[in-house]
Amino acid sequence: MKKRILALLLCAAMTFTLLTGCAGNDAGDVSLPENIDTVVPDEAKKDVVSYLTDKALKANTTVMTVNGQDIPASYYLYWLAYYTSQMYSYYTYYGQAFDLTAEVAEGVTMTQYLREMADTAAHSYTAMEQKAAEYGVVLTEEEQAEVQEYIDSQPDEAMIYFSTTAKDQGTIYTAYQLGSKLRDVLYGEGGERAVTEAVLDNYIEENGMYNCRYILCQPEDESEDAADAAKKKCQEIYDELKKLKGDEQLERFQEFQASENADGNTGEFALDSSSSLVAGFREKLAEMEVGELGMTDKTGYGYFTILRLDVNRETVEEEYIASDFADQMNAWGIEAEVTNSTAYDKIDAAAFCQKLIDLQGIIDEAVQQEAADSNADAS
Repeated sequence: MKKRILALLLCAAMTFTLLTGCAGNDAGDVSLPENIDTVVPDEAKKDVVSYLTDKALKANTTVMTVNGQDIPASYYLYWLAYYTSQMYSYYTYYGQAFDLTAEVAEGVTMTQYLREMADTAAHSYTAMEQKAAEYGVVLTEEEQAEVQEYIDSQPDEAMIYFSTTAKDQGTIYTAYQLGSKLRDVLYGEGGERAVTEAVLDNYIEENGMYNCRYILCQPEDESEDAADAAKKKCQEIYDELKKLKGDEQLERFQEFQASENADGNTGEFALDSSSSLVAGFREKLAEMEVGELGMTDKTGYGYFTILRLDVNRETVEEEYIASDFADQMNAWGIEAEVTNSTAYDKIDAAAFCQKLIDLQGIIDEAVQQEAADSNADAS
């Protein structure tokens, strides 16, 4: 469980969801109750950073510089709040206790890891914006107006939920737009990181990417006779399909998919090396050429007839660019000259995270109560 969570955390930190088109739970996505003004403590409404750090910092306190650029507490702590909220939600969803002192890797507690992620995000986003300026990437007047409209649309209470300010949300939204434009410059036609067919081929091979269709002939029970019957049926399907070619073969294949696969089983895969498959399936698929028909030996589910298809190269290219750009951002963040201020050392991350969870819990509970009251009135 810990290894899986650690992998998800690392993925979240490295892919930078705002820059890959999946904004996630940014401040603008928060559900707020109508009585929010009475729910949130007055101190949090005045300065949520001061509230969550027990007055150690204010929202505009500089906690670090990245290549000479000041980073305020309200920007840095947004990332700490964001990842804390994501992980707390993950644990809650899977019925796990969320323990800030528990180890998620050898010698690394949850609190330490959340802070490392916040550091990574703050360093890399800031360095990316600076890199965009080096490439002459700026926002148009229309895009700047869109950012301002976004800032103006954010209620103060939504900022409180993630320990930030509307201004810093605007900074993050600006980074999203700059990141998208910088990617176009780097990976577009003639760009210094433009994607070639050779690069895609290597990426597909390195990540064990396949597309395929399958038909599963599953034994009715665990008896040897049932297994033999399933194998015979699979062989008959394979032999019939082997005689067909092109669209005719695909059409008949799809008919078998509909008749043989269990309800809800589409019989289609777009997978990579991280996909979990029954033993014998991937091995057979790896032996086959694109367009080739194959049949597995007995697997834990039964017998499969497989049609290997070419990967969707357009989708793979999008995935590659998102992954490579995230790597670039990470590298820029690592290369950046970062200086933490004395204020940074005053952040008690464990206390901050717990107080944030408590505050979010109060707000979430008010939302749920409001929904329950509304449903009761409707009935």
